[in-house]
Amino acid sequence: MQIVKSESLHIQAYNIIKQSILEGNFEPGEHVKENKLAEKLGISRGPIREANRMLMQEGLLIQDGNQLRVFKPSFQNVVELYLIREYLESLAARLAARNMSNSEIKELSSILAKTKSAISDNDRKEIIQQNTNFHDKIILASKNEELIKTLATIRSKVFFIRNTGHLSYFRENNFIKEHEKIFEIIMAKDEAGAEIEMKLHIQKDVEKFRELFNNNNCSL
Repeated sequence: MQIVKSESLHIQAYNIIKQSILEGNFEPGEHVKENKLAEKLGISRGPIREANRMLMQEGLLIQDGNQLRVFKPSFQNVVELYLIREYLESLAARLAARNMSNSEIKELSSILAKTKSAISDNDRKEIIQQNTNFHDKIILASKNEELIKTLATIRSKVFFIRNTGHLSYFRENNFIKEHEKIFEIIMAKDEAGAEIEMKLHIQKDVEKFRELFNNNNCSL
């Protein structure tokens, strides 16, 4: 990705740096240097500084004394974020079972097919993306704008945790079966069932992350 001079420099820098962080081009806890980013993108440090402020607001960059570092999630961070997901995404699943349109059901079915294909190809990046797409589609299908906006505030950090954790944490066979079950329940318009299954699904993710942190001495 390259900077286009005719467009807002700090927004472009924000998007490029954010994508680079989310795709794992920076290690959790890595020191992010303004001068090197400015040199790499071919722009002054001002737009980089503004882009970094935006990323700090999202929680992807953390101020550590005089340095900026990439968010390095602790298990407590995972627990707190996934607790929010457990309650809000289970509500989204309940509302999706009530409100999801036929076209959205087809899109969700397509996401499941793409997920299976990615698992078959052992395409880690695509697995993570389709996992995210599945949850995003259900959240949007809730048709609850406040719920959608609230979950959007933690979306980047959740994606980052998924991406960094996936280096060691694979449970594809389990999570795709859980996704299929949630999908079937939503299609059946079973609101209570969709809420329960989504809650269980997210709780299982937390338990797998607990194992990962225990095995890696509390570090992703």
